[in-house]
Amino acid sequence: MMKSALPMLLLSLLSLLLLAPSTSDARTWLVRQDGSGDCTTIQACVTLAQARDSVLVFPGTYQEHIIVGAPILLVGESGSSATIIDGTNTGRCILLDEIASPGVVVKGFTIRNGELMDYPGTFETANGAGIFSRGSVGIVAECVLEYIAGMSIGCDETSNMTIENNLMQENYSTYVEPPYPVCGGGVITLSSNTFIQENTFINNMDEDVVIQACSPQVIRNRFLGTPYSGGIIGAGTAYIAENLFTNCHRAVSLWGNTEFTRNTVVNNRGTGVSVAAAYVPVISNNIITGNLTGISCSYGTPSMYCNDVWNNTKNYGCVEPSADSHLDPQFCDAAGGDFHLNCTSPCANYSGCGQVGAFGVACGSTAVEETTWGRVKSMFR
Repeated sequence: MMKSALPMLLLSLLSLLLLAPSTSDARTWLVRQDGSGDCTTIQACVTLAQARDSVLVFPGTYQEHIIVGAPILLVGESGSSATIIDGTNTGRCILLDEIASPGVVVKGFTIRNGELMDYPGTFETANGAGIFSRGSVGIVAECVLEYIAGMSIGCDETSNMTIENNLMQENYSTYVEPPYPVCGGGVITLSSNTFIQENTFINNMDEDVVIQACSPQVIRNRFLGTPYSGGIIGAGTAYIAENLFTNCHRAVSLWGNTEFTRNTVVNNRGTGVSVAAAYVPVISNNIITGNLTGISCSYGTPSMYCNDVWNNTKNYGCVEPSADSHLDPQFCDAAGGDFHLNCTSPCANYSGCGQVGAFGVACGSTAVEETTWGRVKSMFR
């Protein structure tokens, strides 16, 4: 599976489409609670907004349940620290409802206290208590999602969403009667067109990412600790690359033919990577160290090569492959949470494998920075 360049471009392209509309009728709607704008509630301005309009929300706490049905730009004017959407534990915070291309952008909010109590319910009624994408195209970026029960973000099978540079923290499980759990974690997706990248997950009570029978891309995220559960459960053919997993109860459970490559899985309290059932995922170029068990594959037969599996309490819960190494990866400052590599690390350019792990070289001998001839000449003017 090839890593796509689309997610890195999508935010810029979609924002340009929305900010530079093709008609002169597009406008920016201002939401101010003091009455000095166009609306005092977010929903009122969202309802007024047409395709390619912008809704700019000024600082405040908005106790709302918002439905967005048009391709608009919805943005917190002063960022997530100042602009809060509070679901008051009485339902979902934001529903993205069948929004077609060029899509919706939700950016710069703290979204909290969303709660769904439908169990077992359907995928839509039981997931995405912060934001749910129902058949929509768009981006969720630079938001904080916290204190949410029912998984923070949900994407159904017809969605095409990029979830980028968000913080998802302190999301929790609750119970309905009879006592069934309503999970509280990060992102759950049924869509292969979901890109989950450069987010941070910390202290959620359930899985940070749940992949159900699809093939999304999960790239360059930081899974920094889930006290009771895990970082990723992948029940599809996802591409999972360049992520950090540390301090999780269990880091990764693969329930499909996933490609798991160039990740750093370090100092987790349980298993680093677990392969379940009769699947054949590819596990390559990862650093897996300091876990209770490095790789457990008693129920599957993964293809494993070019990993550095070192200093776990038990390196393998399966047959040890001949194409893995067992060397100190030489992190720059593992105690301080810096898992970049020393220039002398065997993982910096492992023979026949290239770089191993999520991070490149950042310490050791003096680094050589690429420059241009013009820049060199300017130093002597």
